[in-house]
Amino acid sequence: MVDGKNEAFQDLLRGGGFPVFDRSSASPMALQKLLDEGIAHHREGRKEEAERSYRHVLEIAPNQPDALNLLGVLAAEAELFEIAIELMQQARLQRPKDPFILNNLGNAYFDSFRYEEARDPLERAVALKPDFDEAKYNLGKVLRQLGEIDKALALWREVWKADERVLAALVGITGILAEQGDFAQAERTAREVIGRLPHRPAGYVSLAHVHKFREDDGTLAEIESQIASDDIAESDKIALEYAAGKICDDLGYYERAFAHFDKANRGAHNNYDHEQTETERRQKMTVFSERFFRDRRGWGAAGETPVFIVGMPRSGTTLTEQILAAHPDVFGAGEVAAFDELSQLCDEISPSRDPFPVNILKLTRNGAELVGQRYLEKMRMLVGRPVKRITNKMPHNFEMLGLIALSLPGAKVIHCRRNPLDTCVSCWTKNFNDAHSYNRSLTDLGRYYQGYHRLMAHWRKVLPIQILDLDYEDVIADLESTARRIVDFLELPWDLRCLEYYKVDRAVRTVSNWQVRQPIYSSSVERWRSYMPHLQPLIDALGPLAEPLL
Repeated sequence: MVDGKNEAFQDLLRGGGFPVFDRSSASPMALQKLLDEGIAHHREGRKEEAERSYRHVLEIAPNQPDALNLLGVLAAEAELFEIAIELMQQARLQRPKDPFILNNLGNAYFDSFRYEEARDPLERAVALKPDFDEAKYNLGKVLRQLGEIDKALALWREVWKADERVLAALVGITGILAEQGDFAQAERTAREVIGRLPHRPAGYVSLAHVHKFREDDGTLAEIESQIASDDIAESDKIALEYAAGKICDDLGYYERAFAHFDKANRGAHNNYDHEQTETERRQKMTVFSERFFRDRRGWGAAGETPVFIVGMPRSGTTLTEQILAAHPDVFGAGEVAAFDELSQLCDEISPSRDPFPVNILKLTRNGAELVGQRYLEKMRMLVGRPVKRITNKMPHNFEMLGLIALSLPGAKVIHCRRNPLDTCVSCWTKNFNDAHSYNRSLTDLGRYYQGYHRLMAHWRKVLPIQILDLDYEDVIADLESTARRIVDFLELPWDLRCLEYYKVDRAVRTVSNWQVRQPIYSSSVERWRSYMPHLQPLIDALGPLAEPLL
């Protein structure tokens, strides 16, 4: 699958644009030869040739499941996930019990962040072929995202026990142990990976992110030697650059750290479209106006349990949720991407043919209530006990506050803020996935932050739900006062356990999992100054937001 082929693949899915030959014009042996040629090209990275072979098969036999499946894999590799999923679904119709097709389909759903939909085909693949370690590993990834940590851990341990060559399972185990706060065991597991494969990246990348380096123990030198090696894949080198940058930052080697982070971000895929992002935000500000909410007063699903902790990544959202999760009347659900899915529900139930958010203008009262009910149902499924508040700390829900206010009028919002330079520098040093494509350059980060700041100002002006602005620096300076303010905002009785948030026994699935296991510390305040000589592109992009900090 190569760039520029999107329209051609849409033609293929519609059944047009390609000549169709009688199946009898080619023998099964000839079709298999074409498939084998395509697979050989695919394995060697010759994707155009592989695509041509798979297409040739489909010209002769339009429903040939292997060609449909493998063409879908190519589409997924090109991040054309909707096309990939449709091709794989067609392959599944022809061969519904093929575990390999089911595994690829589940993985395509996973890579497009559709975790609920990914689960079923992967569970079927494992049921059909219990020794299919790749499908088990992929199912573990899905369960981890869905918050079923124990099940994911059990699956990965099962994979590791069956085949110690599946290093990804051991790396996954390391990640879960870190999320659960067992950093000692996570470190031992990472070092086990290094011991088994000392010249491969996986163990070193894991170790860098679960161990706080106080001295240079040779790990940095090994990582840098792997970066220089011609035997390491470019995608692995990107992860190694982030790992090296993190170790250098731990050790105070800031010039060296910046160089590694810069190479990592330059090498990482970047498809950020700032104009598209800003167009979508302008549409939201136009649709969700004061009049919009005035005309829809009383809409949505009743209920006061939802709490949304929003803000830029690295602004203190995880710390805020951890403080609240220590309260007995609060359940911390972590990052739940429900409103991305619910915006798709709006596309289906709004009478409008326009996409979200414009279609919200024609969403009915019943439709708004349905959206809110679906959210409440999803969150209740995550909670195993009666609680008064359920937090969702998906930072980017700041984009969805208009729909949240319409569908959940009893919700409360805690908006986490942090020094813009600290926020952006902290984001830039983290290996976020491609959903955060703005994160790859300091200029894009600054522009993205500017747009976020404008959108939050709009929400404060028009939303009928309560918003508490919470500054990270205040939390660090006076934990008890700010914790009391958060608890009061949620109309809960004060509980001293909120001050010992780092003792809470819960998984934390973010890059902040180490920080929130520690008592309050101030070393992260004004961290940007360590990188000041390199930050002019960020400062220019932030404009007036950076000036008071300099």
